[in-house]
Amino acid sequence: MRPRKSIIELKASTHGGKFWHYKKNPNVQAIELIDFSASINPIGPPESVIEVIRRNLHNLSHYPDSHSTEFKKELTKIYNLHEENLIVGNGSNELIRLFAETFFEEGDEVIIPIPTFDEYTVATEFMGALPIFVELKSPDFIVNSSDIIAKITDKTKAIFLCNPNNPTSKLMPPDELQSIVEDANEKQVLVFLDEVFIDSTEKGVSYAIRVTQHTNVFVIHSLTKIFAIPGLRVGYGIGSKELISYMSRAKLEWNVNYLAQVAAIAALKDISYLEKSKELFYKQKRFLMENLAKIRGLKTELPDANYFFVDVSGTGLTGTRLEQELRELGILVRNCSSFKPLGDNHIRIGIRTEKENKRLLGALNQIIQ
Repeated sequence: MRPRKSIIELKASTHGGKFWHYKKNPNVQAIELIDFSASINPIGPPESVIEVIRRNLHNLSHYPDSHSTEFKKELTKIYNLHEENLIVGNGSNELIRLFAETFFEEGDEVIIPIPTFDEYTVATEFMGALPIFVELKSPDFIVNSSDIIAKITDKTKAIFLCNPNNPTSKLMPPDELQSIVEDANEKQVLVFLDEVFIDSTEKGVSYAIRVTQHTNVFVIHSLTKIFAIPGLRVGYGIGSKELISYMSRAKLEWNVNYLAQVAAIAALKDISYLEKSKELFYKQKRFLMENLAKIRGLKTELPDANYFFVDVSGTGLTGTRLEQELRELGILVRNCSSFKPLGDNHIRIGIRTEKENKRLLGALNQIIQ
């Protein structure tokens, strides 16, 4: 038995959100775990979503709509686009892999600014394409369009951009993003724009409404983060009709389950939930910023998204050690050492409720003295 060469050499990515993994550990079963490692809305799923799932359980005996038609109709109202501009995925991760499967071939080059979400690299290498890394400069880790454009060659198939970036929680300057899109368009290079956290920002503006102006751009969004439904797996992508048609041919049938589709429709209609969520993020972002700054050795900035990127090098502890000690106190954070090219000096902390944030701060103060 011999799989493709790219599969033999493929390395699995690392993620946060390991609540169930640690919950099974006998040493932590007696502790109430709080998961700051996955940046999920701490309010929990909207009641409207829970209710629509209850009402539709009897429909589980039918196959789901493979095209997610009703969900797409809701999205057309939001973005003023056509259904042919939309594709729905089993979470945003499926869309990352589907994009690579549709467009990448062995020998292609794919530009990836780092540190960023590792699934871009995994999807690229899965198809036998070559990731071309552009290292974002510390301490601000802002994407510079000139650095990206300088890496484009005749072999470049696509550029991956995460806005706001994960794990740095930074929005791209709009003029830098526009420069990359326009230059890539002239050179017939695709731009994959990951906006899964943009709904948690105060100033972020989605590029989705501009996909008809630049047919080389594919934008993804997720309902997992902002609506706190990671267990349902539902995300969507927006692009030109031609780009979407190619991806639709490669998509698996029935990729999004029925309950996820009806839940997504209900979530999009729940405007008051979104307003309540953004109010929490705004308030708790500043609460955490004020108090993290008081803890010896921690260095961070006010984030754009609903998570903090924290340099812990001044504490005398590595990110791995701090993650372990927090876990013993029932607090899960994301050690960022798996994000290329970061060393073991950073952690990522999701924003949660004030009560939970106070427990995090208490644990940090207990460990860092």
